[in-house]
Amino acid sequence: MAKTKSKPVLKLRIVLWALLIVSTVLSGPLLVVWKQAYINTASLQLDLLSDSLSVLEKQITTVKMECEKLSSRTRIEHIARTVLNLDYPTSEQIVIVPYYNVEESGFASAEQMSTLASAFFDGENEE
Repeated sequence: MAKTKSKPVLKLRIVLWALLIVSTVLSGPLLVVWKQAYINTASLQLDLLSDSLSVLEKQITTVKMECEKLSSRTRIEHIARTVLNLDYPTSEQIVIVPYYNVEESGFASAEQMSTLASAFFDGENEE
């Protein structure tokens, strides 16, 4: 009886080993194909991102050129004169604000503040 029980166990082991060998032999080529498909997909994504990057770099160049054009001094002066009706100030309109040395604490003294305020408000009353 001992021999009859060992034969099914032996057959089961042989079948399991055969399945293991067959799956190992078949999985090698499948892994190679999967790896190649993954590489192709990654390559396509890289190409798409590269194209997007070049488009964005062109847009950056265009925006920089537009910014330089819009911030030109002559354009701003033209808009100030024509649209906003601004002009350079006359000598009577110029107010020179005196500079006071601020103490180490970072605040101006009360005396400096009162002198600055009186100079500012005295200039207002002249008009």
